[in-house]
Order: sequence, then C-alpha cells, then structure tokens
Amino acid sequence: TRRVQAPRSTKRRVRTRETLTSEELGKLIEAAKIHTPERYAEFVTLAYTGMRSGELWALRFSDIDANSAHICRAVSAGGITDTTKTGWERHVYLPELVVEAIAEHRKAMVRDQHRGLHSGLVFPSDVGTPRTSASLTKVFKKVREKAGIEQHVSPRVLRRTFNTLMAEAGVNELVLRSQMGHSEQDMTLYYFEGHLEAKEAAWADTFQARV
Repeated sequence: TRRVQAPRSTKRRVRTRETLTSEELGKLIEAAKIHTPERYAEFVTLAYTGMRSGELWALRFSDIDANSAHICRAVSAGGITDTTKTGWERHVYLPELVVEAIAEHRKAMVRDQHRGLHSGLVFPSDVGTPRTSASLTKVFKKVREKAGIEQHVSPRVLRRTFNTLMAEAGVNELVLRSQMGHSEQDMTLYYFEGHLEAKEAAWADTFQARV
C-alpha cells in the first residue's frame, strides 16, 4: 500500500500573494505610527522580528534583555501555554526601533496605569488578559487602507514578509531559522515567497553578461 499513490486533484493550485514588498512594509509601519499609535509597538515588533502573533502576546517584559527577547511560550485558545508552537525555545534579535517602540509603549502603560501591568505581559488586552489574533483584525484593515495597500495584511503576512526579505538579502539559513523558530528547513522554504524584483535582480546577476 505504500507504493500506491492517491489520485491527484485536478483543481489548479493558486498561491495567493502573502507578502509585502519592502516599500509596502515601510508604508504600513508609518501608517500604524500615525493612525494607531497605541498599537504601533505591536506592528513594528511583528514586522521586524518575524515573531508569531501568539508568541508576541505571550511575551513578558521579563523575557526582554537589551536587544533580544526570550521566546518560550505562546497564546493558544485564549490562554498562555508554557511552550512555543514547535516546542523549541529561542532568542530573537530586537532591532533598535523595536526596542524603542516597546520602551515607549511601557511608559504609556505606566502613565495610564494600564489594567494589564500586573500581568507582566508586554501587550495585554485592555482588561489585562492575553490578546488574540482577532484583536488586530480591524486595526490591520484600517492601517492597510491608510497605507494604500490593496492586498490582505495580517500577522501571518508580516511573518512571511520578514522571512522573504531576509532570505532575499542572503541571510544565513540557520540564522534565519533560529530567528523565525522554524524546526525544519521546509518551513523556511514554505514561508519564502520571492518578490519579482528580487527574481529579476537574480536573473540579471546570473545571465545579464551572457546575453
């Protein structure tokens, strides 16, 4: 039975575009900063770390050390689990603009005596509980429209975008897998969706001198 292959579907497989270009990403982040400043830190962290949304909302201030974050838990089914999606803990790099955004976010929480301060969560809900993906649906739609971006944008799209842009920049595969939290090479490849401009540049580098 192992040698018997199941019949293949005749339905065309169409992969929808699930990444942003670097320019579109910049416009999205700028729109978030202007139109939803209270959620800006979430946007910029998702966009520039490749973190899963569930990992972001389970992140505590005690997990952050200088320019890195210890990813060791996740939000699932409304609660926080003591493990990540893949079961692997990791440290992700936090670029300066993310560190600054989180610091400003923390100041605002203290100033407003946010109800989630006691939880230690970096991005708690308005009532202090862990956030869920649904909490960003309307916010993402608003920011996307303000940025003039037509395609659907979600935390997953930002994660794919981060993976793709890093891979196109030639980042070492093991480094990228460690940042993304992929347990297998296939997942890094699955999240990669080369932009047309990158493919054009790669073709030019390879063949331009020969034609």
